[in-house]
Amino acid sequence: MTDISRILIYGDFLHNGTKVECHDQKQNGQRFLVAPRCLSLEEPRTSTNSLTFRVEVPPNELSKSNLDVFFAHTSPHVTLEYREGKEWRPVNVQATLSAYGLRDGFAFRFAATRAASPPQYGNSGFTLRLECGSLSETLRVVPAPFLLASSLDPCFEVMVVKNPLTEKFVADLDEIVFKAGARLFPLEFASDAVEDVWMQDCIEIGTYSAPEMDADIHTDAAFLPGIRGLHDGINTKSLDAEAVKALEKRGIRPATALTPRPHTRWIDWYGNLEVSPPVKSKSGKNFPLGRVLYGKQNALAMHPDVLAFLERQGIQTPALAVDTSWLTIGHVDEVINFVPARDRKRFRVLLPSPALATHLLEQAAQHGHADAPVFAGKKKQTTAATLLETIGRSEESRKIQAAVDATQAQLKEELGLDDADFVTMPVLFEEGLAVIPNGVNGLVVNGHYIVPAPCGATVAGKDIFEEAIRTRLVKLGLKLHFLDIWEPYHSRSGEIHCGTNAIRRPKRNDWWKYWGEK
Repeated sequence: MTDISRILIYGDFLHNGTKVECHDQKQNGQRFLVAPRCLSLEEPRTSTNSLTFRVEVPPNELSKSNLDVFFAHTSPHVTLEYREGKEWRPVNVQATLSAYGLRDGFAFRFAATRAASPPQYGNSGFTLRLECGSLSETLRVVPAPFLLASSLDPCFEVMVVKNPLTEKFVADLDEIVFKAGARLFPLEFASDAVEDVWMQDCIEIGTYSAPEMDADIHTDAAFLPGIRGLHDGINTKSLDAEAVKALEKRGIRPATALTPRPHTRWIDWYGNLEVSPPVKSKSGKNFPLGRVLYGKQNALAMHPDVLAFLERQGIQTPALAVDTSWLTIGHVDEVINFVPARDRKRFRVLLPSPALATHLLEQAAQHGHADAPVFAGKKKQTTAATLLETIGRSEESRKIQAAVDATQAQLKEELGLDDADFVTMPVLFEEGLAVIPNGVNGLVVNGHYIVPAPCGATVAGKDIFEEAIRTRLVKLGLKLHFLDIWEPYHSRSGEIHCGTNAIRRPKRNDWWKYWGEK
């Protein structure tokens, strides 16, 4: 039905033959249409790739005037066209359309004339001013941003590499994921690179969302493709390629194209890219859909094209660089994780703590358990006393604790947190690698936390490290599952989060409500 008080605009987005309805919104004094997947700007114009919409004018204005269309845009490769009969005709900067045509409404479409980079959210899109008689409407057509999901968001599928090394872990994981209300997505493929089990690192999954009629929201999954192809160590090309093929087979497509860099160690792997839950910094900057975090090792930081792409999306940036120079791998997911909590804050931040691990070992030794086995049955089996003296009380452990304390102070300021919002996990490091399986590097699935079994000393029938983790996390309402992942992950310098990847539906994806916020 035509709105009698204003020019009515409505439309749909046609992408690869799939129609997604787009309805104009009003936010912060602006009316705009949202186009999913960057308004076709990354692909050439085709018959199945355009944004079309219709303009209707109230009946009392039909006989008064023609419709004047004014088009302003930021890309020379995008055209506005209107339909006249069966033909589409361009609108360059201005066009006057006859009042006669307004009786049935005019059809318009935007299309890209060639592939181009996606525009920057908040500064992009196209402005269309429509004037007819006494009515004037200004419409912004904006691209939907690519958004990352936090570990608090609902998970419906967990990706994992399945091969002879991971077979037992995958079977255990399948059972837990099912209990958590999700499905396992095992990736099996023939490859001589069986050591590359790092599912988290080969792909980064996100979403595009756009409003529809009746307050519905249409959400499409998309991903950043792997950029590990020039890594100096193991062969990573196979898994990167297979992950892309598996997602594209399900209709999930890349958000942008990226080129690998040489000689960057592990810094460009996606375990080095995370996003927080919704936060507000102490300076007042609002991140209603979370803030991107990445690790930085002195001059080495996440691929600049990845960071630039995320910055163009705008709403989850500026990205926060966390110092990981004290780590060998240097990924942010070795230092920080977010878990849900059943209280007003809704989440806690997990951090590794050499000081906590040292304290637990000291307590065990003081109570007569100095000779209790640690990492029992593993190649690196030792005793509580030996681990305490060689690593717990080392200079490296003191320096790492100081670095973690500095990260906590940074997160308090940049994410608007307090000391009570952090939970420490008992972890020791040697030469920048976790010695105790790192409880920070677990997987959150719908209120369940799948934790690397720490394989600590047993006192009174309980693993002292595992008990410390239970004491801290169960009270938050988390369901804990400890898995022994010494093989295949911990022995290869990774843990559960490194070996998995979650496909999530964001709880909040109404980014248009924050249109124009600084």
